[in-house]
Amino acid sequence: MKKFILIVLFLLSFNYTFAVEDQNLEALREWIATKRALTVDERGGALSISGDVRFEYVAISEQQNGIKNIGIDSLHPLFPEDQFDIEFNFMCDYQTDMTWASTKLEYDNNMGVLSGTFSSVFLERAFFGVRIFETDNSTTDLEFGRRSLGYTFDSQMQFGANMDGILLKYNLSTTIYGDFYLYAAPFVVNEITSHISFVMEAGILNIYNTGFYAKYSLIDWDTKSFNNERLNRLNQYINSQFLLGYRFQKPFFNAVTIVYGAFIINAAAQEFALLDNRRDNLAGYVGISMGEIRKVNDWSLDFNFQFSQPQAIPERDFSGVGIENPDNIGLYFLLPEGEGLETIIDTAVANSNYWGFRLAFLYAIKDTVTLNQNFSFSRPLVSLPKKFDFQKYRIELIYAW
Repeated sequence: MKKFILIVLFLLSFNYTFAVEDQNLEALREWIATKRALTVDERGGALSISGDVRFEYVAISEQQNGIKNIGIDSLHPLFPEDQFDIEFNFMCDYQTDMTWASTKLEYDNNMGVLSGTFSSVFLERAFFGVRIFETDNSTTDLEFGRRSLGYTFDSQMQFGANMDGILLKYNLSTTIYGDFYLYAAPFVVNEITSHISFVMEAGILNIYNTGFYAKYSLIDWDTKSFNNERLNRLNQYINSQFLLGYRFQKPFFNAVTIVYGAFIINAAAQEFALLDNRRDNLAGYVGISMGEIRKVNDWSLDFNFQFSQPQAIPERDFSGVGIENPDNIGLYFLLPEGEGLETIIDTAVANSNYWGFRLAFLYAIKDTVTLNQNFSFSRPLVSLPKKFDFQKYRIELIYAW
């Protein structure tokens, strides 16, 4: 009898324990629902989830002083001249009337049973924004987080680095003069050395309703004096870019056409012995873009010619044609960002020392499938003992939703 009573009491306590846990879990769910687990309808915002899968083939040809530099039977046989990549991008955006957030995860991996990679993940974008002031024809916003500089700032040759910082955005629309904007941001370069840099861009679009536009950008990497002279040399870049363009509708092709050109100067460049004590701090590009991708059978074409002297653009921020440079040797040091021995005249390499062009063509095969092709070509501009002849062709199939 006693055993039976004990068993009953045990079962009652067992059921009571689980009942309490269920109540606690339900209370927890209700609390979470009031804090984080609200649906889009409950919050009243707009949630957008999108992505794309990319199948890519790249063929690279590079010669160093007339000798094959990459691929089989070359100076760098372990660096493939035929490259196959698979890529998945996941984008998630959320927006309310006065706030928004944007994220992008990139999974970019090499193909191959033996050469393939499986863990290359990159947080390309993660920022949120707040509208702090608004009038009938102007807005002022603040955005906090990460993005590529090129996501916000316009250039064919620079703004290839990440921007982890705070962005101020001001936009003003006028019916006569055009649309004016100003973007400015401090961003972290290296938290270990407390290095913060600054970037800004101001522009006016559709000037007097003519289709002409003008933009000026400034990026200052030389914001701090270091005890390490290597760091001082690597950060001697204060770049100004002056960009002019004209946007119009070309009747024959019935396509939006943009003609553009830009000039870049690095005001912080110093005379450098390996360059015969010259500054060599100028770069620029001119180009034409036609078409837009919106639906099936749409196409777009862009061609631009570029030139760059060795000290015009820092390698960390470079986004132009350049060269392949598999050893990743710099102009000042044998390894990136001040590592390794200092270069001498026979070893120095500058990725931004070239003249060349880039041709890109996109075609919408289906509403969700796009063909992307581009071809890059470069030859050395300033004479250094190491001379590189570079060509690259890339074809990419993109399925986007």
